[in-house]
Amino acid sequence: MRAFKICTAALAALCLTVSIALADGSVLKVGAYILPPLTSLDDSGRLRGESVDQLAGALQDMGYVPEYRILPMKRCLEGMLHGELAMMLPVVKTAERSAFMLFSKPVARMESVFWKRDSAPVRCWETPADLVGQRIGIALGYVYGPELQQLRREYRLDLTEEGGKNPEKTLFLMLEAGRMDLILCDRSIGEYLKAQNRPLFDDIVPCPRPVGRSISLSYPVSKEYFDKHKLDAEAFLTRLNESLAAHAAADPVR
Repeated sequence: MRAFKICTAALAALCLTVSIALADGSVLKVGAYILPPLTSLDDSGRLRGESVDQLAGALQDMGYVPEYRILPMKRCLEGMLHGELAMMLPVVKTAERSAFMLFSKPVARMESVFWKRDSAPVRCWETPADLVGQRIGIALGYVYGPELQQLRREYRLDLTEEGGKNPEKTLFLMLEAGRMDLILCDRSIGEYLKAQNRPLFDDIVPCPRPVGRSISLSYPVSKEYFDKHKLDAEAFLTRLNESLAAHAAADPVR
């Protein structure tokens, strides 16, 4: 997914309207988990990224201002369940999550692959049997698709779930330190982490074979939050989809 561009003037206007929005209730609490380049923290600790800009622009056109709460993925989902958050940044739609969230149209896709140290004796997998006995790291709360669950169940894979606010980078650090044999991460996210942390992760390479098909990400809204505030979640989602589509059509490099 490419960034939906927001001009400097629009960002300035967004900042100026925060105090007004707080007064009239148009600020929406949005859960943000770190998933670069969709979401990341710059050197000053400010939240940035393609999804951050995309959602801010779409909500601004609808008359809302996002108030981002930086949380681990699992904590974001809990906040959506209990109505503490109105929205969160894009995630995979599942039947379980659909019980307490409504989802926008897809806004991004992810392709999960295993990563390894190039200098390590561990081979990239060709068959599921190659994964047996390997220490494999995954991010807590992430959905990688049914293929991984099937592999885990049938081959009793040794999967370690890593949480925290930046689990992808933590997994790369664990792999680099030899505490994992393989980690599972989206291909583009892994390449971004390598580029942003050179030369630390130069020895880490992706395996060519993906784990299942690519999966889509969508913006969810909390049913409980909208019910508590007597707002129409479905009508809001219709407007959000229209605003996202308008920004996509206006983006010449998308």
